Amino acid sequence: MTEKTPPPMKVPGRMRWIRWGALLTLSVVLFLVTVWACLQTQWAREGLTAWVRAATQGLDGYRVTLTRLEGGLPFSPRIGRVTLSDGKGAWLEAQRVDISIRPWALLSGVLDVNWFRVGTLSVLRLPETAGTEKHDDVLSAPG
Repeated sequence: MTEKTPPPMKVPGRMRWIRWGALLTLSVVLFLVTVWACLQTQWAREGLTAWVRAATQGLDGYRVTLTRLEGGLPFSPRIGRVTLSDGKGAWLEAQRVDISIRPWALLSGVLDVNWFRVGTLSVLRLPETAGTEKHDDVLSAPG
């Protein structure tokens, strides 16, 4: 007597969809973890710093410079120094900047900041303003 192998079992349609759904979910999670891991590299931090510098360079002569970008990007970055400059040079400098951003809001395109802490904030001079009158008035608080 010869042994016959049983025919392969067909997977029901519902199970097939569950498998594809699980595989798709796993792929998305793996992709997000890979992007997050890449953001933690020095190469990505330097690229982000250069991108911020380039993106802000054409804003009416203003420029933002980041130095020593650290921390867990993109949700809790720490920046050693942030410098705001205009045509005459630096006018504001913040040191030891610590930011906490809500991850779910950021993933939906909204910047929701838990806290924004600055160790030292120095206003070196008033910034140059384009297209406005120059005032020699000293900054004053109401009251």
